[in-house]
Amino acid sequence: MSIRSILRYLFSGTVIVMSACLLYSEDVHAAEYDTLATFTTAFDPSEARAINVNVASERINGVIVAPGETFSFNKTILPRTVENGYVYGPSFLGGQIVNSMGGGICQVSSTLYVSLLYSGMKITERHPHSQPVTYVPVGYDATISGNQLDLRFLNTYNKPVMIASTVDNSTGQVTVTLLKERD
Repeated sequence: MSIRSILRYLFSGTVIVMSACLLYSEDVHAAEYDTLATFTTAFDPSEARAINVNVASERINGVIVAPGETFSFNKTILPRTVENGYVYGPSFLGGQIVNSMGGGICQVSSTLYVSLLYSGMKITERHPHSQPVTYVPVGYDATISGNQLDLRFLNTYNKPVMIASTVDNSTGQVTVTLLKERD
């Protein structure tokens, strides 16, 4: 069985794009980048956690990681406070579901993580949740907690990599695409 067949099975038809394309025609930078990987997860846009999904997605969108540079999800999305736009949402603590400031951000980190798995970059830090999540298969999640648990990766390419993260609140989908500057 090929990797592509396994991915299609695991992700119920979600296709990982591994070819050159224009991601957003209105983005002047898109013509300068090749798509390394993209992944989409679903969420309920009517839940409070959707605000946190949007905030985290906006914070990582457009970030450019230079060759040899390490990206930190935790540092990029800023502390989870009201002042930074976050609200209370469900999260795991000690095997229980609790309300915490920023609950829901892990959906964005997990969506990024799946894209990273197929991008060729080195993941230098990743932690699984204490319980399975519903938006990615078991083992494909990446939890973030305070300053203790982070998702970090090293750009191993010789060109800059851009993170494109979008949220569609009408369909309840967050998409993270990794783009490499063209040679």
